[in-house]
Amino acid sequence: MPKLPKPSSFEPVAAGTYKVRVLNYEHGHSSVKGTPQMKWKAEIIEPEASKGKFLWDRTVMVDSSVWRVANLLGACGLVFPEGVDTDSDFFNQICQASLGRTTYWLVQEKVLDSGSVVNEIKSYQTDSDQETTEVTATKDEPAWLEEEEKPKKGK
Repeated sequence: MPKLPKPSSFEPVAAGTYKVRVLNYEHGHSSVKGTPQMKWKAEIIEPEASKGKFLWDRTVMVDSSVWRVANLLGACGLVFPEGVDTDSDFFNQICQASLGRTTYWLVQEKVLDSGSVVNEIKSYQTDSDQETTEVTATKDEPAWLEEEEKPKKGK
């Protein structure tokens, strides 16, 4: 017997390109395979007819598809070094920097086996009206520890 899914109260938007503002992200695992993933939520800000509606995207966190996360963060106008460990505090700082940023999401409609229509995010594009921001790692150690390590004057 099939399992009952959670009820859904949102209607998918029509296929097209939407300017969105990234609202939040969360780490988790897919319910089917248990694969690590991130879930992103964005609010549509253009076109006016869809303003205020929400879009969600899931990015799988495995070697073969982590490029999607890099593309999403880059499309938010964020500049960061290559090779950042996705299990690091710095990676979370980059994700945190995406909040409130705008980007364009190319949305398609996907028909599920059940016949339901859902949105699928196919790609991300940079908002050229938004300035880029370089994300640099912040130090994790407290300032008092750094001062302790400095040589004292006269010694």
